[in-house]
Amino acid sequence: MTSATIQLPAHEVHRQALKSAESAARMIQLAFRRDNWRGQSGNWAGMGIGSSIDFQDHRQYIPGDDPRYINWQAYARTGNYSMKLYREEVSPQVDLAFDASASMFVTPEKALRALELLYFAAHSTFQINAQLKAFQLIGSQVKQITTDALRSGQIDFSSTEATPLTPHFDRVPWRQQSLRVIISDLLFPSAPDAVVNVLSSGRTRCIVFAPWTEQEANPDWLGNVELIDCERDARQTHNLSAHELESYRQRYRSHFAAWSDACRRRSLDFARVKSEGSLTQALTREALGSQAVEVIGK
Repeated sequence: MTSATIQLPAHEVHRQALKSAESAARMIQLAFRRDNWRGQSGNWAGMGIGSSIDFQDHRQYIPGDDPRYINWQAYARTGNYSMKLYREEVSPQVDLAFDASASMFVTPEKALRALELLYFAAHSTFQINAQLKAFQLIGSQVKQITTDALRSGQIDFSSTEATPLTPHFDRVPWRQQSLRVIISDLLFPSAPDAVVNVLSSGRTRCIVFAPWTEQEANPDWLGNVELIDCERDARQTHNLSAHELESYRQRYRSHFAAWSDACRRRSLDFARVKSEGSLTQALTREALGSQAVEVIGK
């Protein structure tokens, strides 16, 4: 199947992915509780001092401080003014980038899982009123995805531009101190360190979800097969030997081992999410342990 004949997900697939993502997001969410956030008013722990009911510390009174937060009981005991400090409540900023290259849609199972991850990440942010900006990377283009499109499951991934081998993550307008969520199968030749350096810049935290299929990890091709490069619209007939097949499998494993290592060294949360099985099962099995997601209410 070439890039010219790959079918982009039909609207019915989007609806199915949206329904599955909303179901998963009722039990699991992006791992928000691990961080102190900066942003607009909300319900999550911030890095500053605010006016929530969550007591944090004391400090000496400074002229001009809000008298509502003077510790009058301490003043009655000591005769000195001190301030009660409370946790600042903020709404996290989330920057979501979706790799819309042809390999993400190469099979129906993988296309569905990729869309499920996209809608799951979006609905995790909607549920806590986080400040979301979402983008799709098509070729060298970075196109913003509207909130309405993410809520309704109506996203256009079509492009007239040839798809390069590596998505241009450096062109995404990342915000400082945001939670960055990347959804990509990572099947491009660029060195993981180069991409990870871009994703981890700006005093931020980053989660990488990589959808994959058993078919791509452990293919059973042998003999005369037609190899198809879906990104470059190229076909090649080849007599594939068992040795070549095992070499492919080893390179595939090494590729993702390098990604896992690069993410670990730069403290990115990395989760490969298998396309087979339900989204909730896959996230629980593969993303919960890597702290990319968390169970709601725990």
